[in-house]
Amino acid sequence: MPWNLHLLQKGGEMGVYAAAVATADYCEEQPEKFDAGILRRCLEISVASQGAPVLMLGMGRWHEYPLDTVVEYGRELKSQGQQVVVMGGINARLLRDGPVEKIVFNVKRLIDTLAPEFGLTIFLANIPADTPPEHVHAAIQAAHYYGQLPYQFRDDGAAFKPQPRESFAEFMAQIDTL
Repeated sequence: MPWNLHLLQKGGEMGVYAAAVATADYCEEQPEKFDAGILRRCLEISVASQGAPVLMLGMGRWHEYPLDTVVEYGRELKSQGQQVVVMGGINARLLRDGPVEKIVFNVKRLIDTLAPEFGLTIFLANIPADTPPEHVHAAIQAAHYYGQLPYQFRDDGAAFKPQPRESFAEFMAQIDTL
């Protein structure tokens, strides 16, 4: 932790934003072994090593973990006067394997659970090369649809339908005409 904080400080002195991200990301591969105590310690280490109340939900199977511990810990930080930010990742295998409905459900779940109380960023990372583009577009469209600010719960799951996107070749052809 001291090295992370030193890196952040030195970067700031040079006008560079350095990020010590996911220093303690919870990544239990067997959801039945989920341990809220271990998750809490991961969150505590991560916040301490970043020097900021940023809760990282990165590479784990967050679509299968309960979010109660994250909410409770975030509330504790807020009660101390801190502005809490949650970085909510969509699991790369879920993004690859789908189905689209499950991807959309999990984007909405993160937003509905965390956005009412905390700053929230949804991110996609380490996307496998064989991920269908439709899955990526569905995740992004769902984040745009359900993540409008100010946050408002939308109980209209049937109303949201991901829209098809142009192919990469069609996209590039449009770029070439500009």
